[in-house]
Amino acid sequence: MGSSFGWQAFGAGAGMAVGACALFWCFNSYTAIILVSTLASVGGAAIIMSMEPTGRILIPNWEDSIPKIPAAADD
Repeated sequence: MGSSFGWQAFGAGAGMAVGACALFWCFNSYTAIILVSTLASVGGAAIIMSMEPTGRILIPNWEDSIPKIPAAADD
């Protein structure tokens, strides 16, 4: 899992760096980078706020289906 998360983090960081570099290269200013970042953050917040609340129980008593004794590992 650490390897896949590492690659995901690497890709995200590289994408942010390349995107910011491309915007700076096009506009020769940090203003476009700040505007795009702000709009993306506000858009993400709007999407999160539009989702239904998580306080409602989706699957009641799901813990009851878990065995009391752990199963043996499959080697």
